[in-house]
Amino acid sequence: MKLTPIKVRGKGGPSKVWQPPNPANINKKRKAPEDTDHDNGEDRGTHDGSSKIPKAGSSRRELERRLTTLEMLPVELLENIVTMSENPHLLRASLWIGSLFTHRSAMQELLIGAFAPTWDRWHSLNRDEIWDIEIRRVAEHRLPQEDDAGGNPEFQSGILACEWVTIDHLLSAQKVWYRRSRKQRFTIKNPWGWWLVRKHAENGKEEDDHNLRPVEDPTAVFEQDWNALVKEFEDPRTAWDGEKLQFSPNPRRGGYLELHPRTRVPDHLLKGPWSPKKVEYLFWLIRGGAQILDSHHWEYTKQGYESILSLTDEELFEQYHDPDPAPLPFPGKSSKDKDQEGAPPRPQREPPTAEQLQKILIFLFHKLGVFYNHWPMHLLQEKHEDAITRSNGPHDVLGIAINMLGESLMARINAQELAQATRRAYLTTQNMRIRPLDPLYSPGLQSNRRSSKP
Repeated sequence: MKLTPIKVRGKGGPSKVWQPPNPANINKKRKAPEDTDHDNGEDRGTHDGSSKIPKAGSSRRELERRLTTLEMLPVELLENIVTMSENPHLLRASLWIGSLFTHRSAMQELLIGAFAPTWDRWHSLNRDEIWDIEIRRVAEHRLPQEDDAGGNPEFQSGILACEWVTIDHLLSAQKVWYRRSRKQRFTIKNPWGWWLVRKHAENGKEEDDHNLRPVEDPTAVFEQDWNALVKEFEDPRTAWDGEKLQFSPNPRRGGYLELHPRTRVPDHLLKGPWSPKKVEYLFWLIRGGAQILDSHHWEYTKQGYESILSLTDEELFEQYHDPDPAPLPFPGKSSKDKDQEGAPPRPQREPPTAEQLQKILIFLFHKLGVFYNHWPMHLLQEKHEDAITRSNGPHDVLGIAINMLGESLMARINAQELAQATRRAYLTTQNMRIRPLDPLYSPGLQSNRRSSKP
């Protein structure tokens, strides 16, 4: 084994005089050195000493040669670059960078960097601040403005568009963020009008602070809301009745936000196929203030609605009991990394039945505004008539769809009639408007003035 030379300043002798390169050696390619054993100088190829077969570490070296300068950066530095630049397209720059962020700890830091501005804005308020915002919003009858939300909607939309992001990753990231902030927080029970305020408890007495609840664990709050929604559809006779259900599709009530109002719901959560995890994911987005945007295609929501009606218990059983795929390899991380900060996996519970998920999904589509704001009029009428033809009663899935589609259809018709009546009244007012008497605009006076000229 050769000794490593140590260069000492002033001990290297006179510096070499620069010489121009030899033209004969310019076009020659440099040969790669042979992979030899540094201990005895023997070649590590086959038993006969040949080096034609690739060595054990050759694939790793070739991979490192193909990596760009950006791909060779440490993962921690890449996390800061993506978060500070708020550029989700960097994740799609190469498969290597995308594979780095499939690890749970990297996903947590990425989700925290994208949604922390919104969470800091809406989960750090005390009771007085929450009530002031609630009263002001209800009094003004307006939706939360973009300036009030916090966060970058394009960055959040790009992160949610990655199909490896699931509801478990979002809840785990929110729990890590909550533990780091260490503040006592209170949230409104009706985010965006999701909860109808129950003024009286079961014993008939009015509750104190019935519209507020302390946040000790964001995951527990989500589980409480999800279980309450599933419980409403446990009874197969449950129909769409605003007096019986705890939930209301009224988006004008105030509340906290989980994401920016202009954040785009991923297309794969609107067009199916459906699984319990995807339904929980969509519930988390709508519960946190997601809206249907003009950039969404109604063909996707139509495909999702048809996939809802064809959902079966056998399909749900296969999806629920299939193990999750193993994460992709994550180079540059050891077993004792930031993954220890991650929240433990959520407890497994028995999933809802297919009929319950169908009713929940139709309700979520109605809450999102798919039927009223998104579908064209001819599609809304077609699906409403089809549901009436195929329904067996008001308590089945199609019965729920009839009520929600019919409610949206009547609202659209009333809105069109109101717009037409307003336009007719405006035109009538314009025709009846009398111009002021002015000689310059009076035809009779202008003709008399012209006739009086010499």
